[in-house]
Amino acid sequence: MAVKKVVLSHMTALYWLLGHSNYLVDSSIVCRVSPKDAVAAGNDLAQHLLGIMSYPGKLDCLVCEPRLERRTSCVRTHLSDGKLPAECLIPIECAFDDVDLFVCRPELVYMQLSKCLSDQETIYFGMALCSGFRLEPAAQGGVVFRQGYDAPLISASKITSYLQRVPGPRTPKRGLRLIRRVADHARSPKECALGMLFALPVRLGGYGLGSLTFNPEYRVYSGVDRFGDARYGTRIPDLLLEAKDTHGNKRAVAVDYDPASTHAGDIKELLDTRRRNDIATIRGLPHFAITSEDIKSFEYLDLTAERIRRALGKRVCSSLEGAAESWEGRERLEEAQRARRALWRQFVVPPFEGVIKDLPLEKSKGTRHS
Repeated sequence: MAVKKVVLSHMTALYWLLGHSNYLVDSSIVCRVSPKDAVAAGNDLAQHLLGIMSYPGKLDCLVCEPRLERRTSCVRTHLSDGKLPAECLIPIECAFDDVDLFVCRPELVYMQLSKCLSDQETIYFGMALCSGFRLEPAAQGGVVFRQGYDAPLISASKITSYLQRVPGPRTPKRGLRLIRRVADHARSPKECALGMLFALPVRLGGYGLGSLTFNPEYRVYSGVDRFGDARYGTRIPDLLLEAKDTHGNKRAVAVDYDPASTHAGDIKELLDTRRRNDIATIRGLPHFAITSEDIKSFEYLDLTAERIRRALGKRVCSSLEGAAESWEGRERLEEAQRARRALWRQFVVPPFEGVIKDLPLEKSKGTRHS
């Protein structure tokens, strides 16, 4: 019985990686298999994989020959020239005896997506790949934190190193440019989206409020022990935005996202209040909290962004400064607000599955070195 090689790529690979424990933590797993000779999954295998992953789109498969390309109701192929860096695939279990199943490594998946998605989509899914969360439908909020043996899949610096090793003219310059906007360690898709909205520059649909860090640790005062010595604990705001004020001084603002799905109930509300009070004791660190109800209102997030800008002591973006004083300026301001609203509508409002559903990926058709 001939065994077929099937390689999951692009969005399907992203979804598979985000929904499973990190196989790469086990350093003994070394796969030198090339995607050469890979074929598209048959309909039975495709429907089986889509079902067990609960994936809302088509199954993306990597092939290396044009004759193997196909488009069906549940399968979408992507053409590669096969000249990929070594160890670019991860072997995964398959219930079909006649199939050897592989998934692309996280750094390769980022490179693939950077060639066929918008700038904002590439940054969003880059943050998801570099995050500290794993998709878990049975958990509250649909995600769990990666910890212990289940470490984050990859970091932005490792993706950068990988992209820089791609030889010659195939070096993915766009992917390298966008990875600079990707921050590590987000703990939920909503954190990724809010981080983009507040930190991306105006031209990318954000507010350009400053550099972004997810979940930094702060030492906070926690009272005294029985000997009268000060005790300290650790508190972790979801987002940290840092910028220089008009006098050149570095300032920071903390932002927490408190979703109703994971912070419901009196006890949770009490703990959240105490957590916010703890963070409020950090000298020189204004703190904002955003709820799942808040993110449904673009107007409220727009107001919050303005409050954060004022807390940071930042000037209005130079391209928008004084915009209300001329017709051309008002046009620029309206265009910036349209771009922000579009980013909010695409990434902040829907659940993660809603963001990835039916992304066309049409630019990847015939793409070399996918």
